[in-house]
Amino acid sequence: MEEDLARRSIDFFVRCSAEHIGETKNIVFYGGEPLINFSTIESAVKYARKLEESNSFNGKIQFTMFTNCSLVTKSIAKFLSKNNITIIASVDGPRDIHNQMRLFRNQEPTFDQVLKGYMYLKWHRRCSFNMSSCYQCDAISLCGAGCAYDAYNEFGTLWAVDKRACVQSKVFLEWIIWDLFEKVKQRCETHKLFQILIPSNKELHSLYGNISVDTMTRPLEEYHSRAHIHLQTER
Repeated sequence: MEEDLARRSIDFFVRCSAEHIGETKNIVFYGGEPLINFSTIESAVKYARKLEESNSFNGKIQFTMFTNCSLVTKSIAKFLSKNNITIIASVDGPRDIHNQMRLFRNQEPTFDQVLKGYMYLKWHRRCSFNMSSCYQCDAISLCGAGCAYDAYNEFGTLWAVDKRACVQSKVFLEWIIWDLFEKVKQRCETHKLFQILIPSNKELHSLYGNISVDTMTRPLEEYHSRAHIHLQTER
């Protein structure tokens, strides 16, 4: 499929789904092997994201891709992760079984290459929000599960938690909460037990020191616009 045809297909999809206001729409890439034509996929995703930003879809858009992972590179994995594309990987089984049927055109086995591509995908999905051991952690949004290299060296897996970063993040979270509490407490005229204090945007922004509010990233802006932190005036 050429890039122009992909864009026209997306335009057609927009028209057909226009009446489904507020619903999430899903674009699926499959083949054959869709990554053979990665340039068209990249173009289509970027085009769809622009339409999403202009609310042409009347809702959110998500992507799904079926792939055998044999063509996944570091840069491709980064792009797929950045655009939150759900991957459905096809593997026929352990190495000996997979290689009976899954061969390159030159008849070379594909399992090792598939595994390499799969690991690139796993690496780019490694974050605390995708790790069950971090689900209940109060500092889940701070550490990103720590240093992947240190965790792998100690435990032999990408999905282990870097314990030193874990402890450091929890201590930092404790410090920043009490720092914010003291800032809010200073402007309170009364200090009753269980009084609810809501920090102002200025007090929230002060936690970032000399970082200009105008240069804050989109995630931080969204966080501050939705933040409602309730603190007790006493422990």
